[in-house]
Amino acid sequence: MSNLPPLRKNTFEGKLYERRAATEVVILECLELTFDELCDRAEISARKNPDYIPSEALVYFLRQTKTHNHDAQFGRLYNILQKRIKRVCPRSEFRIGDKDGANAHLLDLQEFVLDDFAERVMCDRLTYEEKLDGFEVALPVEKTPHLEKCTVGTSPPSRSNMMQMEIFLLMSRRVLWS
Repeated sequence: MSNLPPLRKNTFEGKLYERRAATEVVILECLELTFDELCDRAEISARKNPDYIPSEALVYFLRQTKTHNHDAQFGRLYNILQKRIKRVCPRSEFRIGDKDGANAHLLDLQEFVLDDFAERVMCDRLTYEEKLDGFEVALPVEKTPHLEKCTVGTSPPSRSNMMQMEIFLLMSRRVLWS
């Protein structure tokens, strides 16, 4: 068990969400880095790179910026996470011949997902936001059977990463209920 503060959101069974052990190890390792070193490693997007920092760990560090009230650090981490979210969302831009275009529905989805994440983060900066806990946790796809009912035109994320799962669910909800 680590000395990291526990998450507060409860599962359907009433158990507190818990970070994966691997995520906690990365967080503890990154606590030894300077902030610039953390951000340099956070810019690595190749998951197979040994210096890659999972998004769940970055969300932890983003949340910690409110305790030392350092807006520049918050801004850097937030921008890195925002880039990662955009990479997970389906691409809206396309090119046909020499013409560039964009799918308005996919742009709306990306905007919705980014706005939802921003709202959760901003609420968490004011007071603890349990809805952001899911972004610090990775759950296997098998534990979310309701995904089979989603018809978005894209398959569920291949990596059982809660950040991707949340984004997929948000996009699915937007498509299914709008």
